[in-house]
Amino acid sequence: MPAQILTHPFPESATEIRVLFPALLLDELTQQVPHQERDRFIADSVARELQRLRLAEAVSRLRDEPAWTDAHHPALMTVGDVNRYVQNLRERPSSYDLNAAIPNADE
Repeated sequence: MPAQILTHPFPESATEIRVLFPALLLDELTQQVPHQERDRFIADSVARELQRLRLAEAVSRLRDEPAWTDAHHPALMTVGDVNRYVQNLRERPSSYDLNAAIPNADE
């Protein structure tokens, strides 16, 4: 799930908090980001960092318990097996067509 970048104004569910910043970091924030944009900048930065942490956790879980095992896919054990599988996918009719009309979301 991608980080949600907020749009101004904050939603009604926004909550004010008190955060302590290191002086040098706050000085740079003050110099780089206009006063009226700081809340948004901080919220967006936190959203991106939380997304990074979620992705790192998912990668860590996959290292411990891989999503793919040879036992679950015995027909794809060699490079030749994978090449045949991909070729089969490419030859099958697809519902994805660059020239197809884009469906209306209301339909």
